[in-house]
Amino acid sequence: MKRKSAIIPIRMHNEVPQVLIIRNAANNKWIIPKGTIDAPLNPYVSAIKEAYEEAGVLGRPHPVMVGTYFRNNQEIPTYILDVDVELKSYEEDKRDRRWCTEGELPTYIVEEDLLEILIIGLKIYKSRGYYFKYVVATFCHESKLNYSKITKKKASIYFELADKNIQKVYIYRYGSTLEFVAPSKVKFKELKEVPHDMAAQFLYENSEKKIGFWCIEKFEEEFYFTRMYNIELKVLSCDFFLNILSSLATQCYGFEKELKNKQKLALPQNSNKSDKQ
Repeated sequence: MKRKSAIIPIRMHNEVPQVLIIRNAANNKWIIPKGTIDAPLNPYVSAIKEAYEEAGVLGRPHPVMVGTYFRNNQEIPTYILDVDVELKSYEEDKRDRRWCTEGELPTYIVEEDLLEILIIGLKIYKSRGYYFKYVVATFCHESKLNYSKITKKKASIYFELADKNIQKVYIYRYGSTLEFVAPSKVKFKELKEVPHDMAAQFLYENSEKKIGFWCIEKFEEEFYFTRMYNIELKVLSCDFFLNILSSLATQCYGFEKELKNKQKLALPQNSNKSDKQ
């Protein structure tokens, strides 16, 4: 059986979000655009094509997987389309279509699992907190990343490096801005303990064109050298999400290894003669 995906077309009308629903091919119930995932398209891009063909709408897709519902023993991943254009003439324009508010949806959508998906989609569309929660979960799922917790304001993700070391990366949401924070294992009890040459090195590295910057963050009464990066939530893609995590984790781990090597070289070397004495 060929895999399928679906999409929820949403628009703002008089400051109220509405969902576009359409009649199915048999013209006996209301649904949302859904169709076969055509290779090499990914599920949400393929669903955009279905929105154009079946509902005659174009817009900005959001790579957020709202959830899944089952049809014909198949799980259907479902995404969101922010509608900009509604065409009068399109490929399947014999289908009826209707814009509905959240309160109107139960009148037309008889399948409970689909109705639940639509209501969640509206919550994600209206709330930056829900959007953040679902977009991070989607990117982690697509990138096969493990996470310990995702709320509407914070996420904790485990990024595995090439040598199986694990770097924990925190993501904090401040309004529409995300702050990625990757604390290294290098810590100090007081700021005055930070070596001047180390601080100077980080200031120099912060001037280079790399993803992220160094700073000192306080966690549980201790100060950690931390790699950070800020980005607007709505411009984040799955590929760039993965690049940010990889860059921050790799640079933290590289700094720790470099520091360990310097510490080994700085240790006094005892000769065999002194050992015997």
